[in-house]
Amino acid sequence: MIAATANLEPGQPFPDLDLPDHTHRPRRLSELAGGDPLALLFSRGWWCPKEQRHLREVTAAQGEFEVAYARIVVVSIDSPEVQSAFRAGLGARFSFLSDSGRVWLDRLDLLEKTDTTHRPYRPAAFTLHPDLTIHAAYDGYWYWGRPTVENLRQDMRAISRAIREDFRGAPTRMSAPSRTLTRRSSSTSRRSSRRAVTRWRGGSRCSVTRSSA
Repeated sequence: MIAATANLEPGQPFPDLDLPDHTHRPRRLSELAGGDPLALLFSRGWWCPKEQRHLREVTAAQGEFEVAYARIVVVSIDSPEVQSAFRAGLGARFSFLSDSGRVWLDRLDLLEKTDTTHRPYRPAAFTLHPDLTIHAAYDGYWYWGRPTVENLRQDMRAISRAIREDFRGAPTRMSAPSRTLTRRSSSTSRRSSRRAVTRWRGGSRCSVTRSSA
């Protein structure tokens, strides 16, 4: 067993993994990041129902990642052939990296120690800057520890704000308009008071105006 060599804490650099993808093509993590924010997900494998459920949620958000210039990468011990079939079943367009030889498993200290049969990766997720600096880390051993799509969205926004020079700061909000009270001339013999009553009809808002002499 190779001793763990990576410090996988926010602010630390994530190792530049070198593994074959789902097509057997050798890839590096920095290459897949391509200068964009990256969501890196470590998966037990296709056979785990929790992985299937979580990756379906992530796949549903892939279009948003694509138009927002952000990347998704999944790492598991499945062979490239199995990953390719799983990826197709999900309808995913992002890359899978195969560590079937468990080259990085011990170095990253991400072994799922309760599964002595498969010896897979422990579910974990990291959101990374383009230079692979860790923004946030998630321990997904328990399902609720995994990042939701909204968690990933907020992390991608924070990273994008930090790296895009033309990304504006915090959103601005319109201030409440000032109200001006207008008084009628005292020479008017009759004053009309108008009263608006708001009702809800079938989910729509309806305003009824009443006048009194």
